[in-house]
Amino acid sequence: MDEKTAFRAVEAYGLGIAKRYEPCGSVCAMMMLAGLKNSDGNLQKPASKFATFELGNKMAQKFEDWNTTCCCAILRGTDGKTDRLRSCRGCVADCARIVEDVLFPGQFEPYEARHAEEE
Repeated sequence: MDEKTAFRAVEAYGLGIAKRYEPCGSVCAMMMLAGLKNSDGNLQKPASKFATFELGNKMAQKFEDWNTTCCCAILRGTDGKTDRLRSCRGCVADCARIVEDVLFPGQFEPYEARHAEEE
């Protein structure tokens, strides 16, 4: 998929899916990529469905291990209860690293840090 099509497909994922501050849009984009990478595309009987759920769960869990949550409002500190845990840019960088590590293992140069650093 070219960059413009990818951007158009996920443009509404910003600020926790269309500015609702619920699931992190970057994490949702990882789920889309997990499906594109793993799904057999069988609309009638998708044999890959549960394996794709597991793959997506593994990716989300890795994100939570680094950031404690996948909830946008908590990550941004706009829930009224927590301080900012991660910037949007940091979440995108973390998700990109997870996609590289999980969906394309060994195909990219490894990162030095525990997770992608803030810019």
